Amino acid sequence: MEFGHGGQAADAPCRPDVEPPAVTGPSLRILVAEDHAINQQVAVGLLAKLGHRADVADDGGEAVALVEKCEYDLVLMDLQMPRMDGIKATQAIRALPGPKAKTIIVAMTANAMAGDREACLAAGMDDYLAKPIDRRRLAAMLDRWSGHLAAESPRPAPATGAPAAQAGLAPLDPTIPLVDVEAVAELRDALGEETFRSLRDRFFAGLPDRLAELRAAPDSTTLARTAHGLRGAALNLGFVRLGHCLDHIETQAKAGDAVGDLVEVAAGIARCCIENAVAQ
Repeated sequence: MEFGHGGQAADAPCRPDVEPPAVTGPSLRILVAEDHAINQQVAVGLLAKLGHRADVADDGGEAVALVEKCEYDLVLMDLQMPRMDGIKATQAIRALPGPKAKTIIVAMTANAMAGDREACLAAGMDDYLAKPIDRRRLAAMLDRWSGHLAAESPRPAPATGAPAAQAGLAPLDPTIPLVDVEAVAELRDALGEETFRSLRDRFFAGLPDRLAELRAAPDSTTLARTAHGLRGAALNLGFVRLGHCLDHIETQAKAGDAVGDLVEVAAGIARCCIENAVAQ
């Protein structure tokens, strides 16, 4: 199973991947720059539910090419992508000639701490959205920018008050639920039961390979990158305890610490997630 490369090619026709339902507010044309296929589909599904049209790009270079070629109201830009990351892609878009250099760019970051927000804004991004993305926060952000686009008013200030970090909690802290039931219910409503189950089953099918990659990672950089990608998909599907454990793995890998035991903890949590889904 592949977690990435599910996007639209840079030379493909500029068209929405999902047709939105009829809405009363303005329908925006949005580019989702994200390298993981599951995360792409979650974002596109939520945008469609809110009545917006979305294209996808697998990495920053593809995002820059699509912005050059198409007319977008806003770009949702993941920070960590292969080949060209979100920061470099933003800088490249800001260097484009003409009005496209001013395209609204919103960072999607799984680590919405103060330093990360400042780095996004310093790179030329306009706003930031903490992962995992939920429909309410996504809608609030789009409402702010819709008003700006409609009235050509001064750009609104970025949102404040990122969710509190849980980095101090142990990976098996009993206060962390196995599944975020509310988030799963919302995702089922936004994507539809069939699409949700398909994404969840793809995630489960890929878990053995992803866990094997964590165990066999040749260096800390590869380990952190693999944990980060799996963490994003887990959280987007509501598997919060697994996502939290993978966050610990990523953090410790970046610090150069050993994570062997944590990988086995993650494997145990993954089994519980699958058993929980089967029991439903």
